[in-house]
Amino acid sequence: MAFIEKFVDENTGTTDNFAWSLGSDNTITITGYIQPETTTTTTVPNATTSNSKKFVFFKPLIIPDKINDKPVSTIDHDAFNGITSIKGITIPSSVTSIGDSAFSGCTNLQYLNLKTDSTLKTIGNSAFQGTAIATTTLPASVASIGNDAFKTTALQSVKFLGNCPDNVANALGNTQSPDHLIGIYIIKGKTGFDRLSSEKFTITVVKEMQEPFDITTLNPIYPLLLICFLILILIYASAKLI
Repeated sequence: MAFIEKFVDENTGTTDNFAWSLGSDNTITITGYIQPETTTTTTVPNATTSNSKKFVFFKPLIIPDKINDKPVSTIDHDAFNGITSIKGITIPSSVTSIGDSAFSGCTNLQYLNLKTDSTLKTIGNSAFQGTAIATTTLPASVASIGNDAFKTTALQSVKFLGNCPDNVANALGNTQSPDHLIGIYIIKGKTGFDRLSSEKFTITVVKEMQEPFDITTLNPIYPLLLICFLILILIYASAKLI
């Protein structure tokens, strides 16, 4: 009797919709993402008319810092490319590299949250091209940013916690009309920003920066409670007018 042994590749897998691979350095690379049902729709009656309004909430995406007790160190090229359901994302401090076009074409991605204690070193070419990110904070660990990494018409400003990374002008340039200036905010004493063109950027020096607010940690129940509160105010106001 012949026995067939089923081969199980323990170096790849999918956990919580994240496709991953285990590298020779014993760290995890996120290679893709399987979209779950990311929206919930709540119908709320209008207090002043017989119509109803629908409010759609998107669940923000949080990349884990570990999978199977192995640290997540890399987001692979094209891992989230073109996923339009993503509105906000938190990248863990363990990630050191974001690959080319990793989030390119995520047209509804507005919030990029990188922790101040991040170990992120490189951001690849076109990593966030075509997203809706208007402002973001880059940690001091970032040393290099690829061409067109933040090429998006939405971009208004970028805060840097460290010295000027390589290739910033090509990473952030050409995002708007020629007369649009992108705001650069830096901490006093940080170097390298003087080489940025005043025709593309305005530079503001501050003493310190607060840690960016992490939109992905916001409990989805809060917007719903706010809506209910506003409805109660409308009902009360309508009753006073009767």
